[in-house]
Amino acid sequence: MTLLPLLAGLSLLCLAIADLLWTTLWVEGGAGPLTARAMRWTWHGVRLVGHRRRHLLTVAGPVVLLLSITLWLGLLWAGWTLVFAGVEDAITDTLGPGPISWTERLYFVGYSLFTLGNGDFAPGTASHRC
Repeated sequence: MTLLPLLAGLSLLCLAIADLLWTTLWVEGGAGPLTARAMRWTWHGVRLVGHRRRHLLTVAGPVVLLLSITLWLGLLWAGWTLVFAGVEDAITDTLGPGPISWTERLYFVGYSLFTLGNGDFAPGTASHRC
């Protein structure tokens, strides 16, 4: 077990989940810290570009929504990739033996996160505990 990627991954997961829940479920709390910054930067950017074209300002809402969702998904994807990188033998290659690369971890987390079906990798066996 490698502690640094594991802790970094858990931190990213906690940050993403906290920001997501804060933004979507807390009625009087406003947006989470990451989403609030993304909204602020997006609004400033759209105002900079659209200060003479008012119709561009109507794009700010959908852009903020897409950025927030992309931010949360990216953090979850990166967090789980780091968690699987921190625990050796957490993923096994079903087609052949050998170590799992970072690209393969990204692939495994991606198809697991987006439920795209079964890939060439599987979670490790129960005999490999931390």
